[in-house]
This record gives sequence, structure tokens and C-alpha cells, in this order.
Amino acid sequence: MRARVLALALFSIGFAGCGGGNPEIGLVISEDNTWPCLGAAHMKIQVNSDAGMSEFHEFGQFFDTHTHKCAIGQYRFSGLPLGSGIQVAVSMHDSTADPEGHLASGSSQTIDVKENTPYHELPVPLTRTTAALGSVVIYRPADWDAVSGINRLNYHIMPDGEIIPVRSGSFTYAPELRSDPFPLIVSALELPAEMTQYQVVVEARQVDVLVRTWTGEIFLSTGYNPAFLEL
Repeated sequence: MRARVLALALFSIGFAGCGGGNPEIGLVISEDNTWPCLGAAHMKIQVNSDAGMSEFHEFGQFFDTHTHKCAIGQYRFSGLPLGSGIQVAVSMHDSTADPEGHLASGSSQTIDVKENTPYHELPVPLTRTTAALGSVVIYRPADWDAVSGINRLNYHIMPDGEIIPVRSGSFTYAPELRSDPFPLIVSALELPAEMTQYQVVVEARQVDVLVRTWTGEIFLSTGYNPAFLEL
């Protein structure tokens, strides 16, 4: 579990000059029995108010690999505008930029932020989308630092001996913000009843030029999930 205080330079644009005691919201994320965080590596937080919308992105591993439960902790937002209509929406994603990587979502109730109530605890219940639970955690390749200029990372996951991937696409990767994006997590993989071998391919590109390919093998089943891959 971890707590993260977002002191919110981003809020200052929309909320500057609102005055009044600097009230805070403590975001408390809960989960149901659908394993909403399993495979989650990217959390989007939207704070909606009468002053507009601000969005924040957090990257990491947001689930416990043993229990599969959420491992998020509490986030605090300060400098909020006084008045009505504050609502927070949270969505969980794997490391991919694909629609299939949207794993879970939830929204808080709408509350009023009052000057004489300096702290508000705001529950956000998460529930999983229709995304399957199968997940693979891909760790940093040993020669990652030897390859420069990477600005795109693609992936392909195929059952062993087959050429048609069960998932294929690109990772969310902004090298100017996070030069080392690992571990990368792909979720929403259907879990076979029996242990099944898969080939995993990660491609590093400079625009459209392929500069490096890493490959590995994983095993997945309903009783063995998530899988872990050292490239």
C-alpha cells in the first residue's frame, strides 16, 4: 500500500484564486469481488468540478501478485474550489494503449467542498469491466540501456506454435516522461483451464524502424496467473 500526495500544480490553472482554507479530498478506493486491479499498471484519475476537469496519470503495479487485490492506497487532492459538484472518476488499465487494456472503473458520489470542512474522505468503488483476468508481467530486458532512441514499444502474445496473437498492440510509452517503463503488464488474456504455453514478443522501434526484438515464453492457466517474464 502506498499514499501519494498530489499537490497539484495542474489544479492551479483551473482552481487558482478560489480561496478559502485549502480543503482536501482523500480518495479511498475500494474493490468488489471481480478483481478490478489484477493486471493494472496505469491509473487515470479525473477530478470533475464546476471549475472544469483535471486528469492525472499514475504508473506502477496496482495489484498484489499473491492475493490479486488492489494495492493503491490513498491519494489526496488539495487546492480544490469551494462549492458543489466535485466528483472523482478512476479507471484502471494495463500497460497497453489498446481499448482491451481498460480493466476497471468507478466513480465517487458528488460532494460539496466547504471551507469549514477542511478534509473530505471520498470513497470510489471499483469494479472490473468484461476484461479477462489473464495477465503477464514483463520485466526490464538486461540490455535495455544498450538501445537508444526508442519511442515506441509493440507486443504480440501467441499460443506456442501459432502465428495469430491472442493480444497484439502497443504499450503506453512516453520516453520523455518515463525512460524506463518497466515492468510492463498485459492483461485481458483469456485463461485456459489447463496450463498453456505462450510466446511473448516485445519490439522496440524508432518511429517505424524496428531496432530490437525481445522474445520469451510464459505459461498461463486458471490456476497459474499472473505469469512473469524476464526478457
